[in-house]
Amino acid sequence: MTRVGLTTFVLVFGGCASIRNVCGCSRTLRAVALLLPLAFFACSAARRAPSDPALIPKFVGDNGKFSKPTSPGPFPAVVVMHGCSGSPGHFEWVKRLNDWGYATYYIDSFTSRGVKNVCRRKGEEAHPQEVRPMDRVADAYAALAYLRSRSDVRPERIGLIGFSHGGAATSQTVRADNAAKAAMSPFAAAVAYYGGCRLEKFSLSTDLLILFGEADDWGRVDLCKPMLQRQDAATLARLTVILYPGAYHGFDIGPRPPRTAFGHHIEYNELAAKDSLRRTKTFFDQRLKRH
Repeated sequence: MTRVGLTTFVLVFGGCASIRNVCGCSRTLRAVALLLPLAFFACSAARRAPSDPALIPKFVGDNGKFSKPTSPGPFPAVVVMHGCSGSPGHFEWVKRLNDWGYATYYIDSFTSRGVKNVCRRKGEEAHPQEVRPMDRVADAYAALAYLRSRSDVRPERIGLIGFSHGGAATSQTVRADNAAKAAMSPFAAAVAYYGGCRLEKFSLSTDLLILFGEADDWGRVDLCKPMLQRQDAATLARLTVILYPGAYHGFDIGPRPPRTAFGHHIEYNELAAKDSLRRTKTFFDQRLKRH
């Protein structure tokens, strides 16, 4: 394992059985855990998204899936951003974060934009229904505003976590220039899995942790080391990049057999997965649970 830089990044999402305002009603679902994501997303898909693209981020932010631990609140929270295949990808993180003591808010950036996925095939320059990571920054801040309106969430202890396309969106969200445009207090921490390395110089509004497999042939892991070389001391103090030798895209999802998706290699890596979970929990706990 290679450790590069010194920075932290957080994004958290809930995973309890409480769903607010689903299909126009507020209720608590007592259902089999595996059915919750499907029930929620099928229901929310029926809601009418605004036709004006400028209104979509607020719609996304107001219509996520909120979950929380069973213990008394208020809770620190994490917003969860899915990858290029859309929801309910990476939904397993909802329960994981809930078990760690975090409320979660899983947002779907694609359905309201009429898109199912934006995964590029290997060698493809652009997806025909492209939604850029930058297009999702406003979704994240709308979700942050929604969480701060809840009495069961600690408003200044909200993190962000994203995966692949969502990891790149997370990295963009916590850039200082984008945080300034949002005109609100930034996220308290952010974590990006296999996404988020870029070449340009930037400043950060919060600590960011990037976790990447060195063998990843989908995310731009090749940009991580050059990215760090371009940053000043202030940015490096907020940024941590962890590279796992021999690990591929999706190394945290499993156990499951290796497979190919859109021409890219996907493989669970037990050592990388366990280390990344430990680092993510510690990273969030140090920033979102302090008193």
